[in-house]
Amino acid sequence: KANRQSLPLGFLFTVMTDGSAKPGAKQCMLTETLAWLSKRCPNIKWTLSDKDPSEINTCHDAIKKKHQLCYWHAPRYIEERLAEDKLPAAYNPRKAHAVFRIIDPTWAPGVTRGPVVE
Repeated sequence: KANRQSLPLGFLFTVMTDGSAKPGAKQCMLTETLAWLSKRCPNIKWTLSDKDPSEINTCHDAIKKKHQLCYWHAPRYIEERLAEDKLPAAYNPRKAHAVFRIIDPTWAPGVTRGPVVE
């Protein structure tokens, strides 16, 4: 029994150091693993991963539940981004959607680079 606590369903470790992996191999492996896991564990409430886009997209596609970044990576990523001393890049919702399919490709922030035209 888990005493109503969240428990990891599995860990997946991979090693490819010689550069022989084909493009998309990681996402393919993740997709197959998560599809297998979701069939056997239909009550998954959320997924957790590092900040890698392929992990986030695969978790969202295979499990279709809330996804969150691990506690260590989330603040570290925010600190790294806030420490950058440059203007934010122009936001293109279609490009963001191409990286993270959960982002609405028609949404754009109210604040953009440059003067606001009213």
